[in-house]
Order: sequence, then structure tokens, then C-alpha cells
Amino acid sequence: MQNFTTLIVEHDEPAGKVVASTLIDELNLTAIHQSVSGNSALEFLAHSGPIDCILSEIDLPDIQCFDFVNKAKEFESAKGCSVVLMSSRTDRETIITAAAAGADDFLVKPFSAGALVVKFKKLLAGDYHRASERIPVLDACQVHLQFVCGAEYDANLLDISKGGCMVESTAFDHGGGVLEQATLVIPAQNEPLIVKAELVRSERSAPSNKKVRTMKSAFQFVEMNDKTLVQIEKFIETLNKPLF
Repeated sequence: MQNFTTLIVEHDEPAGKVVASTLIDELNLTAIHQSVSGNSALEFLAHSGPIDCILSEIDLPDIQCFDFVNKAKEFESAKGCSVVLMSSRTDRETIITAAAAGADDFLVKPFSAGALVVKFKKLLAGDYHRASERIPVLDACQVHLQFVCGAEYDANLLDISKGGCMVESTAFDHGGGVLEQATLVIPAQNEPLIVKAELVRSERSAPSNKKVRTMKSAFQFVEMNDKTLVQIEKFIETLNKPLF
């Protein structure tokens, strides 16, 4: 028996039971819990002990996946846990949604027992690329955004991971242009970090007495190569430097 607590969130209860049985039979995992909706899963997390992995479908019946994952990770029980999302859709928008929601991996439905076991063996071995782990940027760091439509903005870098980043800027006013793809220029020690990204979510600030409204925007890195990944890793290392 392996001590690896898993929460399965699947609206199709019989399908969830098949997944649970596979993990029990093939990997001897017994600390498995099931929820049929996002809200019931959140209620469970509010009172549960530490969770090692959340395996959830993207198309939840009662809550947006992005909101579910973010709310789940606010609980002490789910901080630091891995997230694997499932969907029968494999289009570009779905993949971006999964990454933006903080997924560590993605399973395409219907999947075989073998595919499920391979994913969980990686989790159990600790051999996992935690692309979604965001590192806060405490020192001021300005990013230049160059959108494909021609619009350009400067923004403050709030956090960054190997898979994307969050920035804060004045509200975008693109005059009808489509703000989806952009090139981000991030200052680094030796040379600027230049990476292509997709805009996956933006939230405008609440109205205030200030004349200029700001917005927070989440970007997912795309078209990554080995050199860019190494640059991002080195940049993150500078943020993780010891205090003393």
C-alpha cells in the first residue's frame, strides 16, 4: 500500500470508480476519494488532510476549471499537490485552458489503464516537471509586451513559472486588434529573456478614484525550445536565491 492521497473529480460516478479501481489494482493506492462536482470537491478539501494529487475533468458541471483549481490550491490540504486534468477535447483552446488552470499534465479521454498508470508512476517517483509552480517576483521587474496586432505595453511581472507568467499593466486598449499572441521581453542578467506567449486570461481592476485602471493578465508560454527553457529556469533560479 502506497501513501499517496488522490482526489478524483469526475461527474460520471461509474467512470470515476473505474479510475479509482485501476489505481488501487495496478499501483496499490488506497487513499482515494471521489467527488462528482467541483463544489463537492472543494467542500472535501476544506476538511481533509493533505492531498498529493487532484485528478479532475476540465468540463465540471458547476464551476469553471480555472476557478476550481485556484480555489482548491488555497486550502492547506491541497497546497503543493499535483494537478492532472482530463478531457475528451484536444483542441488548442482546451490545452491552453488546462495549462492556464495550473495543470501538471493532461489525459485525453477515453484513456487506457496503461496511460493512467504511466502518469501516476511519474507522480509517485517524483519525476515530474512542475511547470505550473509559480514563483512570485518580489523586486520590481518590467516586461515589454509586443502583441501580433501591433499593440505594445509595459507591464510589471508579478510571478513566473516554466509554463507562463502573470503581469499587471494599464488596461489594454487595442483598437479592435486581437490580443491573443504576444512576444514578452523580460530583462535578465546577461541577455533579455524573449518568449512567445498566449494571453489566456485578463482581469480588470475594480473602479476606483484613480483615473488609470489596471489589469492582471495571465500568459501561457508557447513555441518553447531548449534554449528558452534554460533561460527561464535560470531566471527563476535568481528569484529563488537564498536570503542569507
